[in-house]
Amino acid sequence: FPVTICGLYRVSGINSVLDVKLKNDAGSVTANASDVGGTTVNFNNQFVDVTSITVTPQGTTPLVAMYDFTDAPYPTSFKVLLFNQSGARVSGTVSWQVKGYEK
Repeated sequence: FPVTICGLYRVSGINSVLDVKLKNDAGSVTANASDVGGTTVNFNNQFVDVTSITVTPQGTTPLVAMYDFTDAPYPTSFKVLLFNQSGARVSGTVSWQVKGYEK
């Protein structure tokens, strides 16, 4: 015969501790204008979540750097694109900084 156990539980409190640290990561990459969708930049650190990304074009020519990032748990990379003032994609060096919670 099957035995059925029914019971009532009382929970008076739940304590939860989340131990994550905010981590910075940075570097530079050569953005290649011919990379379809942008040049992939791999993180140096393992993140649980990324909170901010900053990209800055290097050099003396006025350029605009942009990034493409899909927010998901445990991200590993983002893409960077570099444009001249006319809006055309160009190649050049971009420095980047990432802040996030480490794994």
